[in-house]
Amino acid sequence: MKVVNVSVDMIALFNKNGEPKPIKFRLTSKDGEYITVKVKKILLKNKLKIANKKYFSFRCQSIIRGLEKVYELRYDTNEFKWILFKM
Repeated sequence: MKVVNVSVDMIALFNKNGEPKPIKFRLTSKDGEYITVKVKKILLKNKLKIANKKYFSFRCQSIIRGLEKVYELRYDTNEFKWILFKM
């Protein structure tokens, strides 16, 4: 996987403890076109702490443009922001 580090628009669910679960997200391709991706499967979930920032990290699997891909999403709990970190 290659580091992408791109901010995405996300639809997610949160449980009683405030932990997120990604459902689907939207990103912009290089030519300006929106790509909507439904999270098919969450393979791994971790809590990270990097430089006083807390993240929830999700390794997920989806079909993107006809190909099944594995990627990593991160939720920044300080800024309430979703990031497509690796793809």
